[in-house]
Amino acid sequence: MRWIFAFLIVSLGMGKNVCIKEIQNGFGDAFLSIELSRALERGILESGLGIACPGREISLKVEEFKLLPMGISPSQRANFYELRLVFRLKSQELEREVRIRKSFFQESGSVADLPMREAILDAIKLGMFDIIQFTRRVKDADKANE
Repeated sequence: MRWIFAFLIVSLGMGKNVCIKEIQNGFGDAFLSIELSRALERGILESGLGIACPGREISLKVEEFKLLPMGISPSQRANFYELRLVFRLKSQELEREVRIRKSFFQESGSVADLPMREAILDAIKLGMFDIIQFTRRVKDADKANE
């Protein structure tokens, strides 16, 4: 609850605002959508923009989300995977595609999807630089249009 108030105070103190459209994820993984939304919010705030609607819209669309088995255990079960994540950021005429691959090891079924979630978080961390660069380009485009 506290972070919501801090978030609002920070976003109201910024100059220009952007509006995040819905994260488009046709792959049905809610965890991925939530973490991408958080990463986009962080990227916007780190670039010096605020988050408020109405404002310039930024959209994020997940184009690929795959888990490919890459290794097999002695018991003939897949235990080493490669996560492939591709998403596209778009704001009016600006667009950027981010492609990330992350390998992870799943020891056994007893750990459920925790290794996959960690791989998703690691992949998004790898993509943060691209998200911040894109939001800075949005900010610079807004300055040029003034």
